[in-house]
Amino acid sequence: MDKWIVELEQLTNQMIARLEIADFEELESFVVKREEIIDNMKQQGLSELERQNYGRRVSNLLLTDQLILSTMNNLKDEARQHLLKVQRGRTQKSAYEAEYVTTDSMFFDYKK
Repeated sequence: MDKWIVELEQLTNQMIARLEIADFEELESFVVKREEIIDNMKQQGLSELERQNYGRRVSNLLLTDQLILSTMNNLKDEARQHLLKVQRGRTQKSAYEAEYVTTDSMFFDYKK
């Protein structure tokens, strides 16, 4: 169990160190690795004493969640703003490129 806690601490500390420059792919990779570690930790059977000892270390790690979550929300907001900008651009472009060609029209020549 100590191995998993140490690995989780190292992973979290590395992410905190890179948080200012991390992109969404790095954060996604962090979340996937973290989930794997937590799944492995859940499979371990712990006594009450071990829970108390490791509980302090885990709660220290959970304090960093707000920083990481804040960064993830900022990236999500940036992505949403970019998508809205692209959608507005497409809407404006389609307004200028309206097709006025109708294939159902017919012309009659009355000069005979």
